[in-house]
Amino acid sequence: MHAPAVGSKPAPAVGTAYRPDIDGLRAVAVISVVGFHAFPHSLQSGFVGVDIFFVISGFLITSIIIADLANGSFRLPTFYARRVKRIFPALIVVLLAALLLGCIFLYTDEYKELGKQVAASAGFAANLLFWQEANYFDLAAETKPLLHLWSLGIEEQYYILWPVLLWLCWRTNKRALPYLVGLLLVGSFLLNIKAIGMSPAEAFYSPFTRAWELFAGGLLAIASSPHTKLPFAVPDARLQARVADLLAISGLGLLAASLILISRSTPFPGWAALLPVIATCMLVSAGPNSWVARHVLSHPVLVGIGLISYPLYLWHWPLLVLTRAWIGEAGSASVRSGVVALSAGLAWITYRYLEYPIRFGQSPVRSVPLLGGALATLAGLGVLTITYGWTLQPGDMNSYAAYFDAFRTGVSPAREELVEINQNQCNFYDFESALPTRIPRAAISPDCYTGHSPRTVLLWGDSHAAHLVYGLRKTLPSDTSLLLVYASGCRPHPIDLTKLATDYCEKSNSFAVSTIEKVVPDVVVISFNNSFDTDYLRQVSREMKQIGVKRVIVLGLAPHWEPFLFKVVMQHYWQFTPARILTHLDQHALGIDKAFQNELQANEPFEYRSLYDFFCNRDGCLIYLDRNRREGLVSFDNAHLRPLASLYLAEHLLTPLIQRDFQSRAEE
Repeated sequence: MHAPAVGSKPAPAVGTAYRPDIDGLRAVAVISVVGFHAFPHSLQSGFVGVDIFFVISGFLITSIIIADLANGSFRLPTFYARRVKRIFPALIVVLLAALLLGCIFLYTDEYKELGKQVAASAGFAANLLFWQEANYFDLAAETKPLLHLWSLGIEEQYYILWPVLLWLCWRTNKRALPYLVGLLLVGSFLLNIKAIGMSPAEAFYSPFTRAWELFAGGLLAIASSPHTKLPFAVPDARLQARVADLLAISGLGLLAASLILISRSTPFPGWAALLPVIATCMLVSAGPNSWVARHVLSHPVLVGIGLISYPLYLWHWPLLVLTRAWIGEAGSASVRSGVVALSAGLAWITYRYLEYPIRFGQSPVRSVPLLGGALATLAGLGVLTITYGWTLQPGDMNSYAAYFDAFRTGVSPAREELVEINQNQCNFYDFESALPTRIPRAAISPDCYTGHSPRTVLLWGDSHAAHLVYGLRKTLPSDTSLLLVYASGCRPHPIDLTKLATDYCEKSNSFAVSTIEKVVPDVVVISFNNSFDTDYLRQVSREMKQIGVKRVIVLGLAPHWEPFLFKVVMQHYWQFTPARILTHLDQHALGIDKAFQNELQANEPFEYRSLYDFFCNRDGCLIYLDRNRREGLVSFDNAHLRPLASLYLAEHLLTPLIQRDFQSRAEE
């Protein structure tokens, strides 16, 4: 028997009727996600496409299971076999391709990270890996080729437990099913709301805080199933059609609102995720006969994209990341468009010649263990890659990359230098926590805020205040106390006293202000890596001067590099590395700094110093010192100063500024 022709509609899942409008909705979801990843500044809310996928998955899987339970054909082995044939083929190909392409384009440190991601993804635990890694010191998202597979991990974890729970409830008391699902939905949603404030990474990656989106689809399937006999149907056919149209149009409007109103700065999922989840539920519950379903979502183009949405989702992100690694930057819009087009082509090939024949053809029973064995082999290859990290990059470049990778892993020779850079004993961010959290450390070392001399300088901000300590300690006179209060990733901002126990930024800022009031330092230096709250800086500077602080210095952002500075050197200046370069500055960070400068007035209560002006001139921005592009490189990542650069900044800018004030007071 030949496989059905591809391009019309796939064979429906057992016990369900095919709905082209749901494939159209899948297309909306995948277009949103791909658009967000390829053009993040144009479609900032495209990540809500994942939430659409979650609701659709919950609805379809629950519909299939209930239909099978109702006719007595449900078998767990059969259900899992169908999932294997649906999920494994495309995933195996993409993971294998990622390993092969990574061997060509990545350096040893990056390839080892990819191996970790392959192993986790093959075990459907990518979300747990990225949850554990998602702290302030984590690698940038655009360097992780398999980051997008966190969502697949959550779905597979749901698929493992959900059918068992449905089967048990159906056999014991199926009338309790909607109440059970509703209870689970509310519980998961409340966990999400609680986590979004204290641990955003948990809210985003945990299966317990995202399950409510799948349960929403499941509850919708239960409510609309004829087998559950729930009285939700509208009896009059004409009224039913009008209700369906109203639901669909409202759902489409709500979905559009979520794509407009939600951005990367929105705490997510949190309350904001209700928008795409409710919108998707409305569109699905409206059914296949609403005007929106028939004339919009069932359009052949959208249906076609929906059919390849799964392999397209798998292909697009690793290709975007590996292209970035190859050319050393995000690439032009035309390059990214080309990558998206290539992803679509590979997705169609994967669907047409791999996924569809295995899923709907008369494949032998042994295809399931073969697919399982192939995925297990890939997990093993991932583990080997973590250990050895063989790549085709030149050995001297791999050695250079490994030297700087030590700063991420905290191993020698970087460990001692990191102690000087990070000053973590003064950090209110709980950097020792096994999982990232916003709950602050109970206290910081008294040495951070206790003076030993009449002259006192206090640094306040984030890690970009901490990296100034090394240079200032080396250059300030011994009769000057240097104090530090900071939290990673936090800018000075108005304090919310109700969050002191749950938010490390609030606790750090509150403690900094109280320390300034108690110690009354001569000079306060504010330095952080974020946008500037100009009004608050003015307010707090005036308040500090009113209590006796003589001088407030606000530092602009240090030069930011795209990507990490050592990778700029390897990818573009390996044969000849000038001391200054004009290229590969992060324009977003530069824009933040320039925007703040434009807001400044002549009579500010603080003194501003631009670090771009200090490190950069007409020949470019300084990238290494002492004629050594490894030990002398200014930054080990995209912006944090290394000790030599901290010393250089202190010698030539900060210490003379501070000393000038002390000397003028001594002369008086």
